[in-house]
Amino acid sequence: MLEVKNLSYRTYDNEPLYIQVADYLESEILDGKYEMGSKVPSVRELAAELVINGRTVQNAITRLVESGLVETRRGLGLVER
Repeated sequence: MLEVKNLSYRTYDNEPLYIQVADYLESEILDGKYEMGSKVPSVRELAAELVINGRTVQNAITRLVESGLVETRRGLGLVER
């Protein structure tokens, strides 16, 4: 099971939730939680663990893909670069 630690939503500012989630995932990747080429949890897994809408997670992942930090691979899902 996916373990999400140290993520608290900042409801006091105007930063969208998907950006907060993207920032959290980016820090997890850069801190070495996932090895290069390893599979990152799916949108469904992340949404369930974070107790948020899957579309919010998808937007966060799209942000990470656009930044080049992760890539999607057919049949594998989301993989760290």
